[in-house]
Amino acid sequence: MRDEFRFSPASTLPTHTCSRGHTPLASFHMSRWMLGSCFAGEGSKDVKANSKPSTDRNLLFSGTLTILICVHLGLAVYWMLLDHLPPFWDEAWYLYHGAVQYEAIRRLDVNAWLKAWVELDPNRPSFASTLAVPFYALLGVGDDAGLCVNLIALALLLLSTYGLASRLHGRPAGLLAASCAGGYPLIVGLTHIFMVELIKTAIIALTLLALLKSDGFRVRSWSFVAAIAMACGSVIKVIYPIFVAGPWILTAIQAFARRPAAPRRIQGSRIINVAMTVALPLLVAAPWYVTNFRWMMKRSLSASVGQEASLYGPGSPLRPENLYSFFLEFVGWDLSFAGSLFLAIGLIGLLPRVGRQGHVDDDPRPTPAYGVLFLLSSVLAGYAFLTSLRNQDHNHVSGLIPAVAVLTAWGLARLSRKLWPLPLTIVIGYMTVQLVAGTDPALLRYAGLRVTDPVNRDRLLLFYPAQAGTLHVRYAYPERRRWPITDLVDYAAHSLPPLVIARGRGRIGVVPNYPCVEESAVQFEAYRQRAAMMVEFAVPGKLCEYDALITKTGDPGFPNRTQAYSEITKLLERPDSCFRLLPRAVPLPDGDEVLVYVRRDENDNQSTLR
Repeated sequence: MRDEFRFSPASTLPTHTCSRGHTPLASFHMSRWMLGSCFAGEGSKDVKANSKPSTDRNLLFSGTLTILICVHLGLAVYWMLLDHLPPFWDEAWYLYHGAVQYEAIRRLDVNAWLKAWVELDPNRPSFASTLAVPFYALLGVGDDAGLCVNLIALALLLLSTYGLASRLHGRPAGLLAASCAGGYPLIVGLTHIFMVELIKTAIIALTLLALLKSDGFRVRSWSFVAAIAMACGSVIKVIYPIFVAGPWILTAIQAFARRPAAPRRIQGSRIINVAMTVALPLLVAAPWYVTNFRWMMKRSLSASVGQEASLYGPGSPLRPENLYSFFLEFVGWDLSFAGSLFLAIGLIGLLPRVGRQGHVDDDPRPTPAYGVLFLLSSVLAGYAFLTSLRNQDHNHVSGLIPAVAVLTAWGLARLSRKLWPLPLTIVIGYMTVQLVAGTDPALLRYAGLRVTDPVNRDRLLLFYPAQAGTLHVRYAYPERRRWPITDLVDYAAHSLPPLVIARGRGRIGVVPNYPCVEESAVQFEAYRQRAAMMVEFAVPGKLCEYDALITKTGDPGFPNRTQAYSEITKLLERPDSCFRLLPRAVPLPDGDEVLVYVRRDENDNQSTLR
């Protein structure tokens, strides 16, 4: 069964073995692989690794990669330390979900944890929230715990894209890929918010790396890593399989298309490895998907093509002008204009290599044609799926980033050949400037250099700077002003009628859908403060069922709540309203104020509002 355990760094050397195991030479190389080459590029050029020039070169690449990762993580931590905007919308919901799980684990209540994991959110898998639990234990319940998960995901993304490109074309390509993946504006923005997209992207990159290094499911260790990654991805995001299905199919075909004369026991081992990558994800995902399948499908349809989707994209996404708009946003905003230019040059560099033969049999790297097809199967399937949806929220495009970054780096490395330091310097330099601009434009005193699009006359920026934190943009520079959500929740909790406080739990209705003044934001903060409040969006026809209402002046927020906001505001202003306005208004940094209404006592409530 040694065929499936063939370790690449030693694969170009003689590996004669006795009946009980490997020769000392082979064992040495196996140990070397296990200790140090998990993410290294392999190939015939690494055979003379003991020579001084090769050692110096490896130290150069390892040192550059380490510095690159430290710069990315350092800027992410810098952003975390300066930003004071509380979590809201999906971010707050994921943090709340993780806090409920953490409380159950802290009490050693396994049943409560399983119930929270499976039932608390019937619309979306909850593993991303689970990842925040260890950081809650270390740092306490707060949004910084979620951002620490992002740091781990970012490091994993950089290492995995480095490993992918190194496997295909050596370490210069690996450095190029890691620099691109971490510097794209989309990834820089996602680092600043605890959402599933950055974690999903990192898991996709790890899955692609494991599938490629499994050598057609011949290497048991990497097949197992692929199975673990696919299990995690299946409970991170419902659409995760779309980005890895093509590469998995190609890897499964490769398992049996090559070397058909292999002994039956080796073929059986490959079947076991293939089955493992299917069985483990199904086993891990089954509890949540079986329990919530009906709700998940209902919400997924609404979010992709239904009512919810209409808030995030065009009614007819396949019309030519909408296809062009999606493409322009992808190349102009998600990758940046220069990042897209690097991709175009890289694809040109790959064209003459795809059809070229002459792959050496003992070269552990895949053929260029297979490698390109492997990566394109992820990019094209994901891109085609996303462009067909009414919901064209570009967060989802992040799943394309690992393969796009590797294709870019591979092609640039092919074109440069021995002149690889030149593209490495240009790409790393550009992406570092983009990273800094996307973290905090104030560091560069830079507003962006615009490149005019000939059709829409807008949108393309050479560097895409971080934007102000507004209603529709969360990929923002640090918000240094403090938003008073802690004071708001404390004020509302202590202003409830005495009977409600004695009952131990008040029902709070949130009227607007505005950042930091919406259901999930108030719910998470109330849970963090252990306030006895049950929070939900207020429904106009059920106002008198709430013990208190939270609303605000000015902009009501996201359009889906505009009508309800208007109706409730009119009802609250009626003289027979069953609510009274508390005297204190909580000021927001943007100039608006948050208002709190509490239900009148029965003795003075003459309301006809029902």
